[in-house]
Amino acid sequence: MCKRLIAAMLVTGSITLAGCKRGNQELSGTYTYQPPSRLYTLTVEFKSGRKVFASALGQTRECTYTVESDKAIFDCGTGRGKEVYTILGDSSLTSGTGSESVTLRKKK
Repeated sequence: MCKRLIAAMLVTGSITLAGCKRGNQELSGTYTYQPPSRLYTLTVEFKSGRKVFASALGQTRECTYTVESDKAIFDCGTGRGKEVYTILGDSSLTSGTGSESVTLRKKK
């Protein structure tokens, strides 16, 4: 999972989330993750039409997303499967556990 995510982050670099509904809550704005190495920043942004853009290291990839209950599911068409993030109470998105954990936090 971690290797897939790091590869996706290196290829995409950022993802922006907007218009993603969780019950009556809506995610919007830009979410970022910076690993402990601080070698890059992953940014996530949701757009209308179930599109999401992920960017890292100067590269951007267009993906699609769905929301099911408290899960945001990204499909970037890489053939490596989908990335699943849990939507937390503070609207951050988290995936993985321990050293493989990634938490996307909303930029202010």
